[in-house]
Amino acid sequence: MKGTCTDTGLGFERGVLGKVQSDLPVKGGFSLKHGQNDFGQPLESIKTPMWELSFQVVSEHVSMEQGGLSVRHRLRYRPLCCLTASRTPFPSKCQVLRKHAQDGFVAILIALFTLLIIAVLLTTTSIAGWRSRMDVTRDTQTYQAFLAADSGLSSFVARLKESGFSGRIDDVACWVQGESLDGSSCTTSAQLGTLYLSSSTSAGPQVDVLVKARNDADSTVTVQSTGRLGTSARAATSTLTQNIKIKKPAFMNFSPQAALTSCSSVSGGGSARLGGQATTFDGVIYNVTTATAASPATVSAAMASGTGSASGWPATLSVLSSEYLASGSYIRLGTQGYTVTAVVSGTRVAVTPSDPLRLPREGTSLTGAVDVVLMAVRSSATSLGASRFRIPVSDPTSVYPNDTLYVDSGSVSYGLTAVSKGYLNGDTDQGYVDVTLGAAGAGAFTYNSSGNVTGSVPPATSTVVMGLLAGTPVRRYVPGATSSSSMQGVTSGLVPASAWSGSSVVSPAATAGNTNVSCGESLFAQVFNGITKQGYYDLTPAANRLSGINRPLNRDLFWMGPPPGSAPGSYTLNGNDLCGYGILVINGNLSMKGTGNLNTASNTCMSKGSPDAAQGFTGVIYVTGTFSNQGNSVINGAVVVEGGLFQAQTSLGGSMQIQYSPLAVLTSARALSPLSFSYGDGTWSQQ
Repeated sequence: MKGTCTDTGLGFERGVLGKVQSDLPVKGGFSLKHGQNDFGQPLESIKTPMWELSFQVVSEHVSMEQGGLSVRHRLRYRPLCCLTASRTPFPSKCQVLRKHAQDGFVAILIALFTLLIIAVLLTTTSIAGWRSRMDVTRDTQTYQAFLAADSGLSSFVARLKESGFSGRIDDVACWVQGESLDGSSCTTSAQLGTLYLSSSTSAGPQVDVLVKARNDADSTVTVQSTGRLGTSARAATSTLTQNIKIKKPAFMNFSPQAALTSCSSVSGGGSARLGGQATTFDGVIYNVTTATAASPATVSAAMASGTGSASGWPATLSVLSSEYLASGSYIRLGTQGYTVTAVVSGTRVAVTPSDPLRLPREGTSLTGAVDVVLMAVRSSATSLGASRFRIPVSDPTSVYPNDTLYVDSGSVSYGLTAVSKGYLNGDTDQGYVDVTLGAAGAGAFTYNSSGNVTGSVPPATSTVVMGLLAGTPVRRYVPGATSSSSMQGVTSGLVPASAWSGSSVVSPAATAGNTNVSCGESLFAQVFNGITKQGYYDLTPAANRLSGINRPLNRDLFWMGPPPGSAPGSYTLNGNDLCGYGILVINGNLSMKGTGNLNTASNTCMSKGSPDAAQGFTGVIYVTGTFSNQGNSVINGAVVVEGGLFQAQTSLGGSMQIQYSPLAVLTSARALSPLSFSYGDGTWSQQ
């Protein structure tokens, strides 16, 4: 800076040259007296070239440029000296510097300002980068949590199966999380805990699944899966839900060739009675349970006119027990057929008419005795050509190739021969049997109660097959006894009633030399719908793997003897040893000396059981070795003897009674049904 002027007075106006009343310090020493000397008189104003000058008064900027004779307003700052305006309405102070000092000062200001800008930019960039990295990290964690939640849904079915779930829809919540949906107590603790998806149980992704709702109309549950990454309050989470249908079909899973099926030869004596089923069995099991109430109680006008979503179907029946029912079961109330759409609980089922073309009338009661159709037509048959047809059925598991089947049209029973069976696309709701027209072998005849032939069964026609309505029963011919070897000296074909010694009765007539009866491991798979011995053993609860029997069997799977592949043993069941319900596989030889009767009060087998309990044993006995009976043995179900062509014959003595009962088989064989799961289309959602 070159000096400071504090007392200099200036008077000026906008656009008018300033009048200097005292010396104006400028570079080179310029003053008013210089004008006196040069012009001969005092000057009141200065009009002369001068150094570039600028000053500011309040917000008014004034500049005098080098060589200029006027004053003009500019927004420039290049001061050379200091002036004080004291004779103006707006006194102020300005600084004037020498021109050559300006450049350095401005450069410093520009440098400082540039540094400030760079610092701000760097700070802003750093903050933005940090936020970006945080956002990327958060997005990655959220995505990992989403993947964990998706894994929870996709693995739910497998985990449910591996944990041993029984498949009843009202038990799912208790099984999964240890808490019911309706607040009732659970008999089991939570079986599906947190699923950790990495070796680190604390920091890695994890998922928890819960059953949030039970949907009775379609036998589904809503599963919620919550994925999580991290353990703090800021842990990334993602929640997904989806409906999953759970079904354990009430299938037979059992297709014995007769009430007594034996690979080895059969001899009978005493007063044995072996009963199967033929045309006189209409395929319906009556009074299985009772519908004590219904919602609605009777069929409304809307229900009598259709089965759409606004019709009021399905109706909900309150039954004494749903033990023999499952989603897809066919039942009858009176003469009207219905399909079970869901088993809501042990005492509630949802139903809808089986055939939309045969609806119940308005006012029809929805209570009363409930009958079960074991194998029903699901929909219209289709022609496969060459007199071969495919009939959609509810349960094909009790059918074996070359079986004789019967269907009714009007009041006439017609014969068919099974060729094959299966499920469309593996869906257990899409069962079928392929048939040809007409029955063959022993099934082509009708019999009386003594086992004698009374007539023949007319073959079904294409019109009969193609006209079958949904809900129509399909049943199979089951003789009293059959063997791949001889029977009572008869080597093949029908065994006449006269061939049996003593007072034995076998009806329908037994068949010897039956080529449809397998032996060894093949017989087991044939009878149990493709299940192997090892597969059956694996399905048998550990508590039911027995070395002997000292209690009633309780509607389950049982195995007595060493595991499959081990040397078989020999076992004797005395009177009152065996009673109850179930499927019992004996891995070895069996000698029976009678059965007991179930006493429900003491849960024991006694000579005289409870009036409300089935007498004898109800279910299936499968013997891998030889079988003999000597005593009062009562079997409601079936007996299968694997034996062998060159092993000791199957011997029936005493008062052995075997009455084939599909319901008795159904009671226990349902345990062999596979759990069926399906994810509901369009039900996946992200919360």
